[in-house]
This record gives sequence, C-alpha cells and structure tokens, in this order.
Amino acid sequence: MAPTKSRPRRTGLESHIFGHFAFKVEKWSEAIEGYRAAIEAVETSCSWVSTNQRRQEIMEEAIDVYTKVVPACLNNQRPDLAIEYVERSKARNLVQIFADSDEQLKPKGEEIRQSTIKKLDRLKEKITDRQQQLDNLGEGFRLEVTKLQRDSQGFSIELEIFEESQSESQPEKLEPNSDSLGTESEEQQSNPKQIYAQRLREELEDLQNQFDEVLEEILLLDPAYALTQAVQPIRYQEILAQLDEHTAVIEWFLTEEQFYTFLISHHSQPYAWQSSSEQLRELERWQQEYLQDYRGDKRGWSEKLSSRLTKLGTILDIDEIISKVPKECKQLILIPHRYLHLFPLHALKARASYLLDLYPQGVRYAPSCQLLELSKKRCSEPQSLPVTDKRLFAIQNPTEDLNFAKAEVEAIKGYFEPQAKILQEKQATKEVWDRKDTKEQLRLANFIHFAGHGYFDFKFPLRSTLALNGANASNLEQSEANKTRYLQVSDESWIDREKSILLEEIFTLDVRPCRLVTLSACETALTDFNSFTDEYIGLPSGFLVAGSPSIVASLWAVDDRATAFLMIKFYQNIIEQIKSSSAVSLNQISIATALNQAQGWLRDVTKEEFEDWLKPLNLETECLRQINRYLKISEKYPFVEPKNWTGFCAIGQ
Repeated sequence: MAPTKSRPRRTGLESHIFGHFAFKVEKWSEAIEGYRAAIEAVETSCSWVSTNQRRQEIMEEAIDVYTKVVPACLNNQRPDLAIEYVERSKARNLVQIFADSDEQLKPKGEEIRQSTIKKLDRLKEKITDRQQQLDNLGEGFRLEVTKLQRDSQGFSIELEIFEESQSESQPEKLEPNSDSLGTESEEQQSNPKQIYAQRLREELEDLQNQFDEVLEEILLLDPAYALTQAVQPIRYQEILAQLDEHTAVIEWFLTEEQFYTFLISHHSQPYAWQSSSEQLRELERWQQEYLQDYRGDKRGWSEKLSSRLTKLGTILDIDEIISKVPKECKQLILIPHRYLHLFPLHALKARASYLLDLYPQGVRYAPSCQLLELSKKRCSEPQSLPVTDKRLFAIQNPTEDLNFAKAEVEAIKGYFEPQAKILQEKQATKEVWDRKDTKEQLRLANFIHFAGHGYFDFKFPLRSTLALNGANASNLEQSEANKTRYLQVSDESWIDREKSILLEEIFTLDVRPCRLVTLSACETALTDFNSFTDEYIGLPSGFLVAGSPSIVASLWAVDDRATAFLMIKFYQNIIEQIKSSSAVSLNQISIATALNQAQGWLRDVTKEEFEDWLKPLNLETECLRQINRYLKISEKYPFVEPKNWTGFCAIGQ
C-alpha cells in the first residue's frame, strides 16, 4: 500500500481507512502499514500546499493517524518503531510555516553557490506549478466506504471504494497538446484529461528527483536546511547514534486517550510506559489549574509551585521511569510533548530529590530528536575560535527598566573582555540591530546573551519578540493595523514588533560560530502547546536553526533579581569549566552541567554565603539597596523557592 506521490490525497484516504479497520480488529502489522502509507501521503500533501493555514488543516485532520500508529507499534512489540513515529509526528516543514511570513529561509554559508540556491528555487516553483495544475484538473474523489476485500493471516475487512471524477469544466489553458502526448491507446485517447494528468504526474516525479539531487549538495554544507523541506523521518538507530554511553533520553507523547513515556539508551532495549485514561485526565486537570493560576493569580501560582511539581512527578510516575534508567547514565535529555514543554521537568521530585541532582552531567532538553541531531551536527562543525578566545555579544536592558539585567551583563562581560561587544540600553535599537556591522559582530560571537524582555505570541508564534529600545508603547487605538504591528502585553501596554527582534527573523540568522545563546528574559522557552502541528516553534528552535547548538531560556515571567544572580553564577561555572578542563574547543564544555549547578547553588545558598559571594560584583547602589532589603525579610535560604531557581532550562547540546 505504497502511496503515489502524485496522488497523495486519494492514497491517504484509502490508507487511513484501512489502518483504522485493521486497528479495530487488532491486526497490528496491517494497521501499521496502513497508517504508514497514510502518513506519507499526508506529508506529501503538506509539502505541496501554498499556505500555512491549509498545511495546519491537513495535519490536524490527520493527527489521529499519528496517535493511533504509536499504540499499534507498541501492541506489535515494536517500541523502537513507536518512537520513530512519535518523532515523525513532531517533524515540521519550516518552508510551509514561513509561507505566510515576509522572511525567507535560505541555506546558510558562503560555500553554497548562489546558482545552486536559484536552481533549487526554480525546481520548487515547477513542482508547485505542476501540482496546482493537477489540483485544477479535478483529481479529487468522492469515497464511499462499504467494503474492501483484504485477506491477511486469516482476517477479512470489507471496504469498497467508489470513485467519481469531478464534473467541473476544464480551465482552457490545461487542454493537453496532442503533439506532446505521444501514442496512447484508444481508451486513453478518449480521455485527454486522464492522459494529461498522467503526464503531469510523470513530470512531478522527474522534477522531484532533480530537486532531491540539488538539495543533497546543500545539506552537505548546511544540515539544518533539511528542516525547511519535506519531513525527514529519523530512525531509531540514528537517535541512538546521538547518545554516548552515559546519556539517556526520556520522551513523552500525549494523545486524546492516554500519554506515553519512552526511555532510550545504549544499555537496554527501548522502554515504553503507558498511562491510564484517568491519569491523562488528572494530568489535564493539573495543567489547567497551573495555567489558570499563572495567568490570573501569580502569587498563588508561586506559593503552590513546589507542591504542584511534587504532584506532577506522581502523575508522570517519574520514580518508575527513573528506576529504568541504567546506572551507567549520568546525563538526561528530556523531550516533552505539547503542554509539557511549559513545565520545569528537571525540577520534578524523584527518589526524594530533584531530578537535576541525580545526574552529575546535567539534565537538558530538546524539542525533538530531529532537532537534537541538528544541535549535535552544529557542535561537530569546525570551530574557528579556540577555547581561550571567548567572544561575547550581549544586549543589555534595552527597555531601561530592569536594574538587575543591567548589573547581570556588567558582571558577565568581565569574563570576556576585551572581546565583549555590548549594546547598552538606548544603544540597543532596531536600527542598530539591523546594521551590517552589528550582524558581523553577532556572527563572530561564540556567546550571545540577551538580558531584557521577551514575549511569546500564542496567536502568531513567528511574531514572538525580544523587545529592543523604543519597543514599549501605550495608549494605542484599537485597529486591525495595530493588532498586526503591536503585541498587547497588559491592559495598557503594548510592544511594537517593528522595533523588536522577531522569531521569524531569528530563523534566518546565521550564528553558526556561536556555542551558546542565553535568553535571560521572560517566557523565552515557551512554545505553542495548543497546536498539534507547530508545538516546537519557539525562540529556542529559532536559534537552533540559526546555528547555535545550545540555548538557555525561561519557562515563565522570571524574577529580575534572582535571574541576574543565577546567570552570573552560570557564566562563572562555564569559565571554571574552561579553566579546569583540557578542552580545546568550546563545544566540549557542558552547558547543562553549568546551568544545573548554578540552579542548585541558588537554591541552597545561605544568606551569609550569598553576601560573601556578592561582594566582588561591585553592584550599583540601587541594586545593593534592593538586595539588602530582600535579604532582611528572607529566611536562611533566600532563593529556595522553586520560582527563583527552576525557571530556566538548557536546550540542545
């Protein structure tokens, strides 16, 4: 039941129906085969549509195929195949995401010839044109399901498909040229529409083969460009190849009926844990209460965070999952799904401790195994700068309302001078950001740090922003133009997107020499968890595609004061790694370890220890006044509350 690329809609419907029938009668191999063909047809259709909205519609209509194939694989004793389909459900075609954007994703690298890029674009245009002509020919079918004879290992499913060609009139330009069609049978000659459709399909196959050859040339120089094309399935063995002997992956997958947890490592066969439907309902109630408090009662959210994380660990049965992690594993990679992306899973209680304390080489995140593979390839690319040649590019408090963000960058830049380029407050405008010399400084940096305000836009994720100087606006009139240009962040406050850095711009940057991007701002790790189709589209993924293998970002509106001290300690840990290790490349340092150690330190530091640590920082008078006032009303451990130390996560390598 292999799909025909030139007729994906028909093949997808047939395969979808067959898969569901086989699933219903518990013929798992046949169900998997039906779903496989349906998924390939869906992905082909998505690669041909001209708008992001239509792509989302196709994916959402077919989401049950992805959610059904996973339990079919598990029932067939193939957890490795289930993991492959989980990953496939997360793979997205960034070209289609950008269909409604003013930005264009192009291959990164001066080594790629412009003639090669233009050839690829021409082939893509021709492919789109031929598919649109097929669509105009009326290649749809009305399907009535009654019976299909399908005998396999003693079972029979009855399904009959009746085809009915659409009776719409032909556009005049699509009348086939008889001179170019060659010799056909009498039956074919009596149906020129069918002949012309067949010729278009043949042309499509040939154009696609040419396209694949050119694309392969580009991918040798820019592996990330694969994400801008049709879905590239990742195999289980390719996932394993990303891991060393001391690393394990925990990946979640949520459906409408239950959720699954997968454990991957070199030391055992893949392990799959399945929830009950009641556990899923409990998880949904938990996340609804969490988000309701976060949006409407920040104080209540903060006070309940610790107990809620304990309960979340129980719902996810994290102790059971951790018990299956081989003792050889010293590092964890967490791959959440949908709304699990919003929560600090590294701070779940496990074995009477926090998850991050159990793994000395760190707990880090990845949006998907496909993007994890990309981040590893980024780390294997030639590093132009030795470990001792550290270069920082930082944007410091561009909206001029975060005193501790200013102090944070002042402290961090000392570890990089004289090779630290800082855009300070009023200097950090969109005009300066867009300048050629700024982009050159950005391209040469191996550490990029943003300390300011970030905003995730759930309605238009690609329009999510990092606010620059002059972006704050107030007293705006409500209009359609304003809704497009401005992002409302409170009852009386807006952010001007035209004076900000947008996510759609970040995807197009080339920061490949960069080792780390730190987004020290609010909500910079958020994704569109309501969307089945774009759940990993967020600022971290933007910078992964732009070229950085590692991103540190936040899960909520973090406290300015606690964030500054966490970040300073984080960079101190990085510098200590560089000084104490034998690393010759910045790619060999562990970002997750540095961050987790900083989080543990902030959680456990006493007042006295903190005051001693603070003295060499030489903070400005106003910052010192605020921190002294805070310490006076604090308990022994001033930052022990989870809201202070759990909000940031390390993503990628």
